[in-house]
This record gives sequence, structure tokens and C-alpha cells, in this order.
Amino acid sequence: RSSSASARPRKFRITITRTKEERKPLGLETEALVGTAGKLTGNRGALRIVRVSEGGLVEVWNRHHLHRQVRAGDLLVEVNGLRGWPDELLAAITERSPELNFEIVRPA
Repeated sequence: RSSSASARPRKFRITITRTKEERKPLGLETEALVGTAGKLTGNRGALRIVRVSEGGLVEVWNRHHLHRQVRAGDLLVEVNGLRGWPDELLAAITERSPELNFEIVRPA
């Protein structure tokens, strides 16, 4: 592999299913990113994942999908087809849709 190939960000998608019976939190701590995130992701902004909390739905996803684990430092760039400003992404997450489809970018 050339060094330029390894320097590219990695993109992947995950789907988190929320049920009414299961009241687990998503378990993500995020911070808003604008400016440089747009250059990296082609978006207006992103949510940088600061921490994946134990017991949350994302941590459960990570346990079952070892090859696509969400980690601190990853960028959440799309929620259910929406790309936008960080506050728009957060609003899409807090809607009570039963499924959350995320596009994640892992910076190189």
C-alpha cells in the first residue's frame, strides 16, 4: 500500500435500531466541527465523536461489529441521509425515529 492510500480518511455506515421498550441512550458524546471538517468530509460540518459511553446503543453496536467500531475521533457526517450543520445533525439524532443511519468518517 502506498503512503497516500493509507493517508485517506475511511468512510463507513452503521445502523442503530432504537425500540420503544429499550430506553438505552445512544451513548455518544460529540462536539461540533465546522470549517476544516467541511474540507475533510465535503460537508458544512460534522460531529466529532469525543467518547463512546458504556451501556449505550453505539457501544452495543461496537461489540457486535468489530470491523466497523465507532471510536473517539471519528466524524459523524450524515444522519438518516441528512448532511448539514452540526446542529442539524444533532436534531436528526434526537428525533425519535426507530432507526439511525450514520455515515462515519475516520480521519487518516
